[in-house]
Amino acid sequence: MIKIKFPSIFSSTNTKIKLMKIGEIKTNPKFKALYKQEPEKVAELCRNMKEHGYDRTQPIIILNDGTVIDGHSRLAAAIMADLKEVYVIVKDGVASETDVLLYEEHLQLSRRNLTEAEKLMHLENLLKLKKQAKAAGEDVSDFSDECLAKKLDVSPRQIQKMREVESKATPQQLDAIRSGEMTLNKVHDEIKKTHGPTRKTPVNKAEKEQGKAPSSKDEVVAVLALVAKHLPDIKIPDGLKEDLQTFFKRRPA
Repeated sequence: MIKIKFPSIFSSTNTKIKLMKIGEIKTNPKFKALYKQEPEKVAELCRNMKEHGYDRTQPIIILNDGTVIDGHSRLAAAIMADLKEVYVIVKDGVASETDVLLYEEHLQLSRRNLTEAEKLMHLENLLKLKKQAKAAGEDVSDFSDECLAKKLDVSPRQIQKMREVESKATPQQLDAIRSGEMTLNKVHDEIKKTHGPTRKTPVNKAEKEQGKAPSSKDEVVAVLALVAKHLPDIKIPDGLKEDLQTFFKRRPA
């Protein structure tokens, strides 16, 4: 299987910034749709370009065939400003469409501190890319919770929470996170109240490895052992063992 790697695959010696005619630049709908081009941002870029020209320090990143992989808003602004040429930089060595989308994600994640809503949005994109890579027969080990946690600068447990919120939250709850009205943890707590515990915590390592909880018999033995340890002079009444077994069997899981 093809091994998907995060942005390290984009190492390239072809990093020279050059001018390119806008008419020679192409766009791919999938690459363009990964992130929306905000009208206000495009309009502001357009005003700046009309006044100062295209900023050479912000080149549009393209593939060898001229397809944009980063800079769709800048390209839209340049067209709006009626520019004929823009600065570009070519990235070669791209193995697949998934690689390009991962590279776009990498650039977005590295540009600024993200809010909870933005991190959730990025996780949704990355999970879609994982599904796409898996369907293409590519190795998805770099999409593990540990790897995603590093990408989003959160803990693996927070990734699990984000997954649960992404799959179980109502549209209203998701909107509340996006607007900053509610935190992700608050929505996660509401989901637990509605759906019950989202994950079971093993009692100990042995039980985790075995994948099962202790039996009522095991719990009775443990309780009686604790009583004998801490209250050695207490005589355990007849029938206590049977009563404890009945209690643990009836206890909710």
